Amino acid sequence: MVYQEESRELALKAGMGLGIPLLPELHVGLDDGLAGRVLQSGKPLLSRDLVAEGITPSAAERAYRSKSFLCYPLLNGERRWGVLNLTDKAGGGSLGNNAVEMLDALAPQVRLALERASWQEQALRFQQMSITDPLTGLYNRRYLMARLAEESSRALRHQSPYCFIMLDLDDFKHYNDQNGHQAGDEALTMLAQCLRATLRAVDVAARYGGEEFSILLPQTTLAEARIIGERIRHRIALANFPHGAKQPHGAVTVSIGIAAFGMRRATPEKIIKAADEALYEAKAAGKNNVQIAGDEV
Repeated sequence: MVYQEESRELALKAGMGLGIPLLPELHVGLDDGLAGRVLQSGKPLLSRDLVAEGITPSAAERAYRSKSFLCYPLLNGERRWGVLNLTDKAGGGSLGNNAVEMLDALAPQVRLALERASWQEQALRFQQMSITDPLTGLYNRRYLMARLAEESSRALRHQSPYCFIMLDLDDFKHYNDQNGHQAGDEALTMLAQCLRATLRAVDVAARYGGEEFSILLPQTTLAEARIIGERIRHRIALANFPHGAKQPHGAVTVSIGIAAFGMRRATPEKIIKAADEALYEAKAAGKNNVQIAGDEV
């Protein structure tokens, strides 16, 4: 059982010979069970007969054959890692001091394995934070530029299509001024949720900056991109934003510009510029519409 510091719980992560499934995980509060008390005390508990010693045995569905039980804490200084529980010797009989001695020898290796797993999990979390916008949970501009460079290189090598979308919340300054910046942040978060619900798994949505968002559409023709753009525009216009009725269009809306990859639009900077120009055309055309970048120049 592994200790989860934030929730102060022990979670059953691995087992052998258990009479219960591991999923969903069993969670036990640090103050609620025998394993929690052992972890807090830092001392192994060895019982040759739980019932005789007045300790509540495990649930009947686990179908343990023995009343003997060993709970061993995994500690490293002040750091709590979890516990190892043993019962039901293969040959029958009760667990004895030799079982404690065996875990004394194994525990450092188990602690090291848990520590390495924790480091890997933390490294992945930091990596995700470095490429994610903290407000919306979408990718950030840094990650977008790296993916755009990759997709441009791939498209040049294989002559494959891809499109790029720039979109912007209409009259966002008005929304912020009328409702406050917290409401504005909530609107940006709702827009991000709309994008996740509308886009395909291969698409890359990112917060470009402020109220401006961008989407990379790999292996996508201009005709397909227009359909996706209209689907996004329609979904956002129908979404129930808290203060949408106060907006000039009677709802929160977006303007969308789309550009397709081409030989003269083959770098991230050029396709972004083209999509951004199309976005401004959408604004000039009355907002809440989709515009396609013109011929390559």
